[in-house]
Amino acid sequence: MKHRVFNTADRRKLVSKLTMEYSVDESLFNGYELIGSCGNVWAVSRICLEQDLTGLKLDSVGLQVIRGGRPTIHGIQMFFKSAAMVELTRDEAIRFIAGGKVTKKGRIAAYRGHPVDAAEEYADGIKRKKQT
Repeated sequence: MKHRVFNTADRRKLVSKLTMEYSVDESLFNGYELIGSCGNVWAVSRICLEQDLTGLKLDSVGLQVIRGGRPTIHGIQMFFKSAAMVELTRDEAIRFIAGGKVTKKGRIAAYRGHPVDAAEEYADGIKRKKQT
């Protein structure tokens, strides 16, 4: 599978989509290059890409922020702090993390101001998205 560094137009398109869907700040990925393939996106520090990584055995040079077109938990916790979040109570957070529904609605669930995960919206509330 061939990965490619996003050009300016593709980067703008992804950030625009995330801005519309999650209300994130447009400067979300400033200082990072985006590398992608087949609906997966990694954010990589520009400094990291300038280093000689010859001889190192690596799984990835960046943090996977999108998997299968959806934000990953790590991506949300690292980059989506500016997103519009729904604040969960302690009991709701426990239920949500366990995969249950909560009666609040929103795209990103948070506990104590920290994003927990992306949420799927249902008519009667939200449920944690399953990671693929």
